[in-house]
Amino acid sequence: MTDRTPRPYGVDALPQGLLIGGRWLPAAGGATFPVENPATGEPVARVADAGTTDALDALGAAAGAQSQWAATSPGQRSRILRRTHDLLLERREDFAGLITLEMGKSLAEARAEVDYAAGYLRWFAEEAVRIDGTWKVSEDATARVLVVRQPVGPCLLITPWNAPLAMPARKIAPAVAAGCTMVLKPAPQTPLTSIALATVLIEAGLPAGVLNLLPTADAAAVSEALMKDPRLRKVSFTGSTAVGRLLLAQASANVLRTSMELGGNAPFIVCADADLQAAVDGAMTAKLRNIGEACIAANRFLVHADIAQEFTEHLVDRMRGLTLGSGTEPGTDLGPLIDRTQRDRVAQLVEETIAGGARLHTGGSTPDLPGYFYPPTVLTDIADGARISREEIFGPVAAIRTFSSDDEALTMANATEFGLVAYLYTRDLGRALRMSEQIESGMVGLNRGYVSDPGAPFGGIKHSGARPRGRQLRHRGIPGVEVHRHRHPRRRRYPRHPGPVMNTYDPLPEPFSLTSRLATDPEQCALFCEDATLNSWLAAERALAQAQAEAGVLTHAEAAAIRDAAQLHHIDREELWRTARTVGYPILGLVRQISRQLPPGPDGRVHYGATTQDIMDTGLALQMVRSLAALERRIAELGDVLADRVTEHACTVMAARTHGQQAVPTTFGATLATLLAQFTRHRQRLAQAAPRIGMISLSGAGGTAAAFGPHAAAIRSDMARLLGLHDTATSWQVARDGVAEFGWLCSLLTATCARLARNIVDLSRTEIAEAFEPYSDHRGASSTMPQKVNPITSESIIGLSGTVGALTSALLRAQEAGHERAAGEWHTEWRVLPELAVSAGTALTETIALLRGLRVDARRMRANLDSGGGLIMAESHMITLAGPVGRERAHDLVHEAATRTRTTGTHLTQTLRDVLTEHHLDTLLPGLHTQPENYLGQAHRTAETTTRLWRTQTTSLPEPPTPLAHLAAN
Repeated sequence: MTDRTPRPYGVDALPQGLLIGGRWLPAAGGATFPVENPATGEPVARVADAGTTDALDALGAAAGAQSQWAATSPGQRSRILRRTHDLLLERREDFAGLITLEMGKSLAEARAEVDYAAGYLRWFAEEAVRIDGTWKVSEDATARVLVVRQPVGPCLLITPWNAPLAMPARKIAPAVAAGCTMVLKPAPQTPLTSIALATVLIEAGLPAGVLNLLPTADAAAVSEALMKDPRLRKVSFTGSTAVGRLLLAQASANVLRTSMELGGNAPFIVCADADLQAAVDGAMTAKLRNIGEACIAANRFLVHADIAQEFTEHLVDRMRGLTLGSGTEPGTDLGPLIDRTQRDRVAQLVEETIAGGARLHTGGSTPDLPGYFYPPTVLTDIADGARISREEIFGPVAAIRTFSSDDEALTMANATEFGLVAYLYTRDLGRALRMSEQIESGMVGLNRGYVSDPGAPFGGIKHSGARPRGRQLRHRGIPGVEVHRHRHPRRRRYPRHPGPVMNTYDPLPEPFSLTSRLATDPEQCALFCEDATLNSWLAAERALAQAQAEAGVLTHAEAAAIRDAAQLHHIDREELWRTARTVGYPILGLVRQISRQLPPGPDGRVHYGATTQDIMDTGLALQMVRSLAALERRIAELGDVLADRVTEHACTVMAARTHGQQAVPTTFGATLATLLAQFTRHRQRLAQAAPRIGMISLSGAGGTAAAFGPHAAAIRSDMARLLGLHDTATSWQVARDGVAEFGWLCSLLTATCARLARNIVDLSRTEIAEAFEPYSDHRGASSTMPQKVNPITSESIIGLSGTVGALTSALLRAQEAGHERAAGEWHTEWRVLPELAVSAGTALTETIALLRGLRVDARRMRANLDSGGGLIMAESHMITLAGPVGRERAHDLVHEAATRTRTTGTHLTQTLRDVLTEHHLDTLLPGLHTQPENYLGQAHRTAETTTRLWRTQTTSLPEPPTPLAHLAAN
């Protein structure tokens, strides 16, 4: 009978044999092999060394258990995975210590790996109960076709050493969900974590024979024996391309299904318009996560020549600040490489590259330390064809090359046989989408240094593998599927409860929002999505801890632990939103999750001296400041387009209309210039408002900051500095004018957009037909009246303006809050602001599109002037006559002539001639203006002056400062 008694995860307490048929056994030949600690090079354990006999016994156990395991209910398989997920998180520190011991990564990264592995177990726990089939009518309607999904059978899972828990979990979880038995062969460098995971699965209720574990030092012989056996139905391998090719050849003999995640050579492309600080942050993550020993690590840095020097300097500064050491030591940033072979290979690559003419900026030599350490290294001036650009480095080495154009960057990025992942940094969404489509890679990280997610496909193209795993495996366990490409940009969802969810409660359906579905401003969507909202709160908590450490309220070690725990990847969103629905707000659940990851001591110091409103208001200020900067960029783009239109139509004469009737002549350029003047002022308002809106909140409505004693002012000031916000002498919580001002600015912006849109709606009326929206792909078409081209973009802008105005009025309610608040108004703000900002951004982007594609019919404008029988010149005539006859009599004379024109249809020039002759004033006729072009007043000057002011203005909103690197979200 299998022993399921929980045991501590000290190395000595782990089973160190083979798991076959539910029993821990020694190898048939009695052989063992050592497991080393890469930080010291010393052995920490010996485990059984499986041979071919053991391999066939394990496969026999898997094959024998297959039919009974496949017959279990999806609910039972789901419960086992959920229980494993829970046990894994309960023993998070034990697993993290074990990962660090045998693989070398820091404890912080090891904890993150535990959370990551648990995420896969949770995901596939839910997928297990969603397995379905189809029921169809046959083509000739004589039969019913039932399609069901069944497990493929015994699977061989071969995992690498660089993620000793995550890799086995990613392969085991879908196999368990689908009802497949398996043989797991972990890497010989890191078998202990797989052994520990197997004990947890057994404790969670996994039946004997479903999982069989074969640590071995002779992977080739064991794998070959298994691949030749017809009882095996599937192989899933993560490792080098060379071994993958060999396994594919062996698999062909028995026509095995295969999933291959092979090598990578990831390009990290930084365009000239990239956010440089964000790119450096992403580079640190993409290059140094897992000490650079990851298939998705950035391998080739391709940086635009215009910013290459600055990028390199920032990256070198960051890398020089990292500390090498054992992953268990406090303050360690980078641990050792896995073994001497890998360390020496990295050193040889660097030496060879330098010998080929490369420039070394930092690192580059093996330190005099025990174990297998190699320092963070930066190289530039890499020779074309250098081996370091062709092979996976698998170490902390950044090799930087430059490019001058997008096409050159794409050529360099695609000049490899691999195609697993690529990273791309640019502020231009069009460039991002265009280049990501042309990069030959299975995954593309847009403006982020990490791409993997339990719910997304993971895999590559070309020689990086086939049949990616992830979301497309839903309802299929782990069978192979077609090649699937996927992009990974910053999320565009509003804060909401995420899915899928655990079955411990009834999930709420996601509300449908036309605002989010029809939004066309990706920046605002990204700034107020769930990720951004959580990150803003976490940044506030990290800054609070750091500020308290600088004031001596916390120790620096406590603050560092809190900063490490307050990271987005540690947050269980499902639990967070469940708690928020119970409590009424999310910060309590957030603080609990951060505290739970900390040892005794720091866990009680999280959120110290702060209130829920402090964190939410500070997070809101971060989001609003960045939103203002994004809005300013949109205004700048809109103003440039509008200024071009003003210049283009400075002499396009048209009728100015009041009360829906022709009034006086003007130019279309002058009409647009009035709007350009407004956008000029809007841009100035945004720059002036940013400091007022971006204020820190740390004092509590009723003096909560007394907890800080004499350090309160210093802590608040330092927290503001760390976050790039402004300090305030009064409580932000009781001065809600900043939030209201943000809404007011958005209302002004969108109202001006709506004014332009209303003008276009009027000018596009059938009887006027002077200006039209861009029309393509049936945009604006009517479902019942095919002749129509409706001004749908203008109507959308008008609707968005109304939405923003209504939401702003809701924000103004917060001004009514009492000094201690907490009367309900603060809930309004974080519910309203995301939709308000996205609506404002969308109004601006749609206005830009409207102006870019606007069609103006100058001939029709001139014809409409003439169609009024000259009445549009009535004011001109009255002013001309006022000098000699007086204003009152001039008005009466022109009014009499205009009345005759309206009743008889005779042109005003003729009726006025008749009236003046009748009154013996015909000598005044030569002084009258008869052409609209001669009565334009200040139209030309207005257009010229307004465009000049726009193009010469220096007021613009600076890019919000990025929080210090140690506060940035991982």
